[in-house]
Amino acid sequence: MDKKKSIFLRFLLIIGFLIFFYPNISDYVNSFTQTTGIINYEKALNEFDNIDIQKIKNEAIVYNRKIYEEKDSIYYPNLVAGYKENLNPFNDGMMGYLNIEKIGISLPIYHGVNEGVIQKGVGHIPGTSLPIGGISSHAALSTHSGLPSAKLFTDLHKLDIGDEFIVSTLGEDLYYKVIQKETVLPKEVDSLKVYDGKDYLTLITCTPYGINTHRLLVRGERIENPKLGADDKISQETSKKVKKNMYISLFKLVLILGLIIIIILSIIKDLILLRKEKLMKK
Repeated sequence: MDKKKSIFLRFLLIIGFLIFFYPNISDYVNSFTQTTGIINYEKALNEFDNIDIQKIKNEAIVYNRKIYEEKDSIYYPNLVAGYKENLNPFNDGMMGYLNIEKIGISLPIYHGVNEGVIQKGVGHIPGTSLPIGGISSHAALSTHSGLPSAKLFTDLHKLDIGDEFIVSTLGEDLYYKVIQKETVLPKEVDSLKVYDGKDYLTLITCTPYGINTHRLLVRGERIENPKLGADDKISQETSKKVKKNMYISLFKLVLILGLIIIIILSIIKDLILLRKEKLMKK
């Protein structure tokens, strides 16, 4: 096989690689970006004064109390004033982050569920409790499934009754155990109401893939932190899990891009040799 044909075939191979691995590359890049945002959030919290953090938390508790008082009027985003200002310590809309070890995701949580939010992380549904935990609260988080560019909640259906997930806000890890899975129509929101004396958090995504006529609801009930005491500011265990996900994504990205770079370098080498052969013939 002559060099020109070999170069052409390798060009085709690179194009094939990029097409085939585009979803993986995009997901790894997004995962790395999401995790970097989470790590920066933790670092910024460590620079906050404990008094400031408690003030933000107290304001969120007051907000959730108002949500509870209006629990029979679920899903009206303008019902309680001050939504965007609450649980927004850095004025960037980030409330905290979600970690689900079983399906390997660590995602930042933002205010609202507009398209810009749920393309890059998890959105908090306005009209539900803020995700700080507490008796008689019920937060709801939602994002996409099946995007070619990001994993997000694509594997949410793999969670089973008894599985656990963690929501971290203001430096505190809130552990939840899955107690219910159900599929409902988009307008069926009764399952998101606040239940007296319960501390719930529900994860939501569209289903079935590509059709999106229904919503998958995975409800978790708060359990005690099995690893560390409630007074720990930042859970080292959760932080390790988040960083582990980042390193795995980075390793996979480097592996794929490294292979592509090797092929490109071999093409450049052959192009240089072809040019030298051409000059020698002259």
